[in-house]
Amino acid sequence: MKMYLAVVHHEKGSAYGVHFPDLPGCFSAADELDNVLREAGIALSFYARDQEMPNPRSLAEIANDPEVARDLRQGASLMMVPLIASKRKTRVNVMVDPEILASADRSAKEMGVSRSEFFAQAAAERIGAVVKAPKQRKAG
Repeated sequence: MKMYLAVVHHEKGSAYGVHFPDLPGCFSAADELDNVLREAGIALSFYARDQEMPNPRSLAEIANDPEVARDLRQGASLMMVPLIASKRKTRVNVMVDPEILASADRSAKEMGVSRSEFFAQAAAERIGAVVKAPKQRKAG
């Protein structure tokens, strides 16, 4: 899995801003620190859909980049963000509380997706990945 370094900026009273020095035009923001990685992962996944992804530079190369060095001197920090962009599916066996499973099945039916699609989307959202959403169907 490729990992890209992101620069995280934050000024008091504003959102956390994120940009990727290796990926011009790839940026994100989050109001809460707890959501920065997830939002950065989503931005990275969307960027990868439309771009040929370069190999990420090393930490030393990024830290020596003059623009990144300036950002770091001004209080920014670096964060590793995994590129999660898999098109292949794998069968898994998981244990789930029966009440959670019943709720998930009801939600999946309302969304017009399978149980597998529902759990894949929920997991992807939790880890900050982006998955192609299936067409929505009316529950019937």
